[in-house]
Amino acid sequence: MRALRYYEEQGLLASTRSESGQRLYDNAAVDRVRLIQQLYGAGPSSKTIASSCRASTPR
Repeated sequence: MRALRYYEEQGLLASTRSESGQRLYDNAAVDRVRLIQQLYGAGPSSKTIASSCRASTPR
């Protein structure tokens, strides 16, 4: 999905790769994508969402 790649490029989402190169996401990533999509639906700019979500990303 193109949105998932975009979220990764923006530093909002992380994945691991399988041996064949496919992206693998854990359950927390699914919840994070739902949150990001809800935020986009509420109308703030992508820059605002990226700043907010990066600040809350566990490292």
